[in-house]
Amino acid sequence: MCVVQMGNENSFFAKAAEVKEEILKLRQPLVFGHYDCDGICSTAIAHGALNNAGISHRVRNERKLDAKMIQELNSTGEKEIIFCDLGSSTAAVQDLKADSIILLDHHPPA
Repeated sequence: MCVVQMGNENSFFAKAAEVKEEILKLRQPLVFGHYDCDGICSTAIAHGALNNAGISHRVRNERKLDAKMIQELNSTGEKEIIFCDLGSSTAAVQDLKADSIILLDHHPPA
């Protein structure tokens, strides 16, 4: 998991390019977004980008990401998850068994 702090524009754009390359390697990710205005918008942007890249994916929005939701994601065997506006403040994300986890969030990490 990578954390990019705002303030250094060059490092931010370099990390964004790196994350883009990681996303383009995904086969069938679950795009998991927060169920609020900025979460739905960021999920929609991710959905559009994945469509444009020809990457098959699924979309889901939820109100919160807690231990119960982590357990559900583990039990369904999710291997690739892109979190939008969700997950950076949830320590339980480290309990996910997915192979690829990408956190896209403007909230500071917990």
